[in-house]
Amino acid sequence: MGPAEHLPRVLTLAEQDAILRQIPEPERGIFLALCDLGLRPGEARALEVGDVREGWLTVSRACKGHGASAPVGPTKSGKTKRLPLSQELAEWIARYVDPSGRLTREPLFVNPRTGERWGHWSLRDAWLRAARAIGLGGVKFYEATKHTMATAAIARGVNERILQRMLGHADPRSTRRYAQLADSALVEVLRPRRVTPDSVILSPACRQAEIAEEGVSQLPDFKGLTQVGVALPTGVEPVFWP
Repeated sequence: MGPAEHLPRVLTLAEQDAILRQIPEPERGIFLALCDLGLRPGEARALEVGDVREGWLTVSRACKGHGASAPVGPTKSGKTKRLPLSQELAEWIARYVDPSGRLTREPLFVNPRTGERWGHWSLRDAWLRAARAIGLGGVKFYEATKHTMATAAIARGVNERILQRMLGHADPRSTRRYAQLADSALVEVLRPRRVTPDSVILSPACRQAEIAEEGVSQLPDFKGLTQVGVALPTGVEPVFWP
């Protein structure tokens, strides 16, 4: 058996939103595109003002290097995708982007600190600074943006083919990976369990300390039983199997 596949760590949408709020609003637009639309950094960096029309965004190019002046070429899949703008991103564009820039092919997202197209490292570093400011510095940039968006979409029940089209995956197996990530995120929600002196595993609702506080003198006799690790509805725990 080969080594276990690495599963990226993803954020909750609440954590993602908290990081976005830490980014100064004039810089926030490109990060909204990464988080709301699941764009790759190279795709977002290559966007031009003319790619926005009537609430939709056409993604047909990607930067082919890390620098702000990196050459621009086709997307990773070689295909063009047309995506609806999220409300927050549409409002940001209306506030900060001069529509006349479509005539001169101006970048849609400009780094306010340099006045140029974003470079990869400056983009990543701005995100990580915001994440560290709220104690979330341990999550990688790509995992905290695209992976988080896609995993949350699968968890909400978004159709796999629709998500594949939005993310621009040529191979559906790339999209199915997010179902595995969503399952892993759900497992982490399960309540932690403790082992009693009798080697019985109890959920927090049945901890000895809590039972003692309620005046119950002893636990039911679960000796000799082994817990089966299954998730069950609240009210039927703990569950043990002979």
